[in-house]
Amino acid sequence: VRSYYIENKDKFYRDKLFRLYAVRVNNKKSAEEIVQQLRNGASIRMLSARFSKDEMLSRNNGDWGLFSEDVMDDLWKKDVISSLPSEILGPYLDSDNFYTIIEIAGFAYRRHLSFNLAYPLIVEELINMQGGEKWDTYRDKMIKEYGTKINIENINWE
Repeated sequence: VRSYYIENKDKFYRDKLFRLYAVRVNNKKSAEEIVQQLRNGASIRMLSARFSKDEMLSRNNGDWGLFSEDVMDDLWKKDVISSLPSEILGPYLDSDNFYTIIEIAGFAYRRHLSFNLAYPLIVEELINMQGGEKWDTYRDKMIKEYGTKINIENINWE
């Protein structure tokens, strides 16, 4: 996967990336209360550090990183693309059963996707090139040897 990324780095060049902050909680009532606090001026970074049930978001004070359009969840992709920085979006009930609240922190222009951001796209492209049988073998190996959980629908590694 890494060698494919290095050999095809120009495929992973994006004109615009979105810097997102998020809070992910387990129930709708909490999510709605957090949205109300955010709309009243609270900091998403503070709320995510305190309330987010997603360990990575909690540890990173809500910083979800840079997203390109092609790796965004279809559930909130359209809203993010059409919104401006500091807008509060959500809550969205995602496939992990989290209610996700998003704030757009800003944009980054004309960048190569890092290997980590490009990884799901590379895997998807390699699957298309090599066929599903090879992917099934690789997936089974990863689950058996490393205990990796795979969201096959989005081809994201968790």
